[in-house]
Amino acid sequence: MASSKPQFDAFLGGCHDLPVDLAVRKYVSARAQEIAALTQAIEDPQRTALVFQKLPKHMRRRVMSRTSKRLPRRLREAHMQQLEKSGLPPKPKRPSRKYRRRPKNLLLEYNRRQKKFVWLETHIWHAKRFHMIEKWGYKIADVPNDKCFRACYRATANHCLLQDISYYSCIELSGPEHHLLENLEKLTSKDCGLTFRAKAFLKGTREGSVMLFHQNSYPFGAIGRVSFFWKPVTQLKCEENPYRSLWIWVHPAFYQQVKDELISSFAFIEKTSTLCQDDMESEPISECPSSDNDSESCGSPYENSDGSVEMILLKDVLNRFRLTGPLSQAALSETLHVANVLENKCADNEISRKDWWQEFYGTSEENRSSWKYQNRLWEIIKGSASPSQLPSHLVLSLIVKDPRLELPSKRKKAVPNQSSEELKQISPLSCVSPIWNLGVRDLVTKTKLSSGELAEMRSHSLVPGNMLEELAKSCIPVLLIQRPGCQDSAQNRIGYSSGWDIVLPAGWALPFWLGLVFRGARPGGLRESNSIEFEAIDEHLFPPDTEAGSKEAEFKRVKLTEQHFRLPPDKRPNFLKLGISSPFICAWKILLTDWTHKSLVMPTSKCIKEDRVQFFVLRDKVNLECLRSAVESLKTIKSYCDKGNNSDLTVRNTDSCLVKVTVHMCSKGSPSDLAIICLPSVSDIDNLLKNPNFPGPVEEIHKDENHEERKNLRNDHKKLLKSLRRKRVKRKTENGKL
Repeated sequence: MASSKPQFDAFLGGCHDLPVDLAVRKYVSARAQEIAALTQAIEDPQRTALVFQKLPKHMRRRVMSRTSKRLPRRLREAHMQQLEKSGLPPKPKRPSRKYRRRPKNLLLEYNRRQKKFVWLETHIWHAKRFHMIEKWGYKIADVPNDKCFRACYRATANHCLLQDISYYSCIELSGPEHHLLENLEKLTSKDCGLTFRAKAFLKGTREGSVMLFHQNSYPFGAIGRVSFFWKPVTQLKCEENPYRSLWIWVHPAFYQQVKDELISSFAFIEKTSTLCQDDMESEPISECPSSDNDSESCGSPYENSDGSVEMILLKDVLNRFRLTGPLSQAALSETLHVANVLENKCADNEISRKDWWQEFYGTSEENRSSWKYQNRLWEIIKGSASPSQLPSHLVLSLIVKDPRLELPSKRKKAVPNQSSEELKQISPLSCVSPIWNLGVRDLVTKTKLSSGELAEMRSHSLVPGNMLEELAKSCIPVLLIQRPGCQDSAQNRIGYSSGWDIVLPAGWALPFWLGLVFRGARPGGLRESNSIEFEAIDEHLFPPDTEAGSKEAEFKRVKLTEQHFRLPPDKRPNFLKLGISSPFICAWKILLTDWTHKSLVMPTSKCIKEDRVQFFVLRDKVNLECLRSAVESLKTIKSYCDKGNNSDLTVRNTDSCLVKVTVHMCSKGSPSDLAIICLPSVSDIDNLLKNPNFPGPVEEIHKDENHEERKNLRNDHKKLLKSLRRKRVKRKTENGKL
């Protein structure tokens, strides 16, 4: 039916009529495909615009292109998919510092960073206060961050310097005494001094040091100097060929060489099973605590073919501190408090796993006697003013309390408490210690209270500062080793560089370190070790005839060469004009070849490898004393001219021999490192006789054959730089005109 009203197209002359009503469902079903197409076009436009570009203009930000959290949540997933398709995945954000500083995450991070270089137990303390370096497979403190070079020297001379030398590795040898000495003699020589067989060291009351060589290669093939001490054998158990134990302390620079030589000398074979066994004559204290890695807890064991001799590598198992200076005695006296192990008893009168001292001292009269003797000896030692007044290289065992229990509130300086009582003959009871027992060491480490547990127990104490009974029972076995220092008044003052070394079980390094620091000990690093060695005129730790010395010299040469060429050209010394052929390394082979006019040839031996150093340092005590007396007899220049420098020596292979000398300056100044020492000529001696103020010989300026060539190259380089600069200026000018 047509409507009487005009339709919507009536003005255009149309004839279309609209229906009165509209069926919506029918209309939508007819237009469903069109609506779906429009919706898809709106949501996913077929163009290059990204998800964040579909936002209204007032919401668009440039940072949204790289930070998905700026986008609304409904668009983040699509935005991340577009970034992945573009080949530029977003970089994961680094976790927050709060997350990284959680104890669990810190421990995981520390373990990861120790895979390449081992950390000492005091690493965290040192890393905040020292410059750390990577050396010999360890992270070691080198130089303090504050300016304290002179302060450290004053500490060694008048006070106390503290160093962590736990990077020294310990090797334990156990077996019949004659078997140990027979094989160790292959690596030493009596000509160099006392060896492992010396009576002064066999009792275990003194620590010795010896230079090790490759088997049957003396005087060539030096490895390095090691220190050692025997496990004591008391008079109650004296036998003809007792079963002995020996600890050898080796520097990490030549640790692998010493290990290989011991394996070769004793014909050791590594054990397949690493079960923990106690090495004491008495019954075992307790079973070794279970751990995830038994080999790390018990050390790596070796044994010979018949099983009579055993070697355990105690690398990174024991801690060792070094105190140097006259006040090191006072610092130790105030830090170490002897524990009364005979009165510490369990409430239920049973031997618990924690109270290891109950069985060690409660079941053996000999051990109780040793503990009483050690306490009396320690009371006498505490009265000495300086460690240099004590018997040389004394080894003393103590059972001490946890140093955290009596830690002072602030740092103070320890003062010696002198007494008039003198120290007499030392008994082997002084060094009887449970620290030799592997089970005891593990128990002491496992039962150590953490700082948090200690603070929690103190907070529940009714009386502030009162030691709880449970805390007072903690006992730690330690070994003290005395160092006599300088004994020659002609070279340095008596007692310089004397001090103590303290050996601790694993896990107890930081508590004892803090206890010593709070008693006035000044911490030092590797630089202080080199300074003490230089001032005390001791034997160099890395002699030039050792492989470790060659590696250290090469490392130093590379470092000095890089420093030299980092300087500007006008600040680099011309060593050719100064007559210095090797400014960054001591070329010992060239020196010996020039002096002897012969090529260095080592004696033929099956035990000597061809790649080893082809010269040696004279260490024969008899020949060195002969040389010393010959030099001392030439007290004046006139006697030097009359007698010359000839002396009767019995040294073989003199063409390959170096002799250590000490140079004293007649006037001001001192030679720098790697300086050249020359023998005076006859004219120099005549001038010195005529003029006492004669400054000495002066090296003439040499001719540099490459001077003109370097000058031409330098001028050509300057011309090239000027030409390139002109081209850059011309190009900038042309671009500006365009």
